[in-house]
Order: sequence, then structure tokens, then C-alpha cells
Amino acid sequence: MVENECYFINPLLEYAPYGSLDDLIHKKPLPEADVSVYARMIVKGISHIHRKGIVHCDLKSENILLFPSLDKESVNYQLKITDFELSKIKKEKADIKVWKSKPRGTPSYLSPEVFFGHNDVPMDI
Repeated sequence: MVENECYFINPLLEYAPYGSLDDLIHKKPLPEADVSVYARMIVKGISHIHRKGIVHCDLKSENILLFPSLDKESVNYQLKITDFELSKIKKEKADIKVWKSKPRGTPSYLSPEVFFGHNDVPMDI
């Protein structure tokens, strides 16, 4: 958006009335059936963004927001993956070497091999 010859980024933000998955996890234990449904939603979301050539790089419960479910019989919330600030877009196979060499994400969520710089495992999406 341009206003008075200055450029502004005006992001559209969606209100998440129920907070994050992290909030839900810390409120009370989740029933196993709900965990299964939520895990499936997350995997479907990750699969979708991977098909688009995007790697999130900072997936954690704080970055998964809760919205009202359209199907109240099966689960209380609909999940959405958010915060793509650290995400990478895969353009070519050669790009894997570039972003594989630099750890990305929240340090407390990094795997030990990434944290200590032993990330020799090929990452193919």
C-alpha cells in the first residue's frame, strides 16, 4: 500500500478466538481421540505446504492456532498452521544445500543434530 509516497505493508490478520494449540495443551489433558484428529490436521497441513515447495522451519504448538470447528461432532477446534516468517521456498534441488547448512527455527525446539551442527541428513521434500 502506498500512502503519501511511502510504502506500507498492511498484513491481513485473522482473529484466533481460542488461542494456540500450546494454550490448549497446557489447560487440560486432551482426549486421545482429539489428539489423533489434531495430529491428522497438522500432517495434512504440512503435506499441503510441502507440495507447494514450502518448508515451515519453525513448527511448534505455539504456531498452530485454534478456530471454531465446523464439525462439532468430531472435534472442538479447527487448526491452522501460522508464522511462516522462517519458512523457506524450495526452488531447485541445489537450494537444499543452502538452507540445510544454517539452522532455522526456535533453538529450544531444534533437534540435537541440528543444534550441534550435525545436520548431514538430506532433507528432501
